[in-house]
Amino acid sequence: MTTVAPVDAGLVPSQPHSVAYVAQARRPQDMKPADIRTIGPYHRALLVMDGTLTHFVEAFHGEALDSAGLRQRTEPLVAYDEWLAAPPGMPVMAREAVLTGAISGRLYAYAETRIVTDRLPPCLREAIDGSGELLGRIMRACRVETYRELLWYGFQYPDDLPEALCAHAGTRFLTRAYQIIARGRPLMVITEKFPLPDTDEHAAS
Repeated sequence: MTTVAPVDAGLVPSQPHSVAYVAQARRPQDMKPADIRTIGPYHRALLVMDGTLTHFVEAFHGEALDSAGLRQRTEPLVAYDEWLAAPPGMPVMAREAVLTGAISGRLYAYAETRIVTDRLPPCLREAIDGSGELLGRIMRACRVETYRELLWYGFQYPDDLPEALCAHAGTRFLTRAYQIIARGRPLMVITEKFPLPDTDEHAAS
């Protein structure tokens, strides 16, 4: 007899994705529960990706991707950050970037990243500073060994998008967050937002 692992409140029990997200019950208040049965296989696959997102998106949509940095700043924490395991006063870089189609110009993802810069290897720190390059590509180039801990996911209608994404105001996004961990400590927390079409063109018929 098969035993089904319990999942957090507010999720559909039959969704295997929920088991992998360790802090689903603590997702941000503006994030609505996501019933993955209402979205297509492309977005369902994004939820369980724990490797290179870029390669999957390029293969699925058949076009190369461009990345661009939107905003980047470094400030000391004013309070303890549980998900970064970082105390007040620790410098943290906030970085925002977009992933778009090189041919279509289509927005595939918008990412917000919070990075404990003091924990980064020199190669990674130098590459990230002022660069709009994708973090995954930078970490591969620097050969950084890391582990991803999935935190939470859900639906959002973000009202604080950067000016460059004003055309997507009111868009529903599938959002997920995860930690990048190295040597037992979080290096960063990444929140990725994937725009959802009004009708998912990849939904099963």
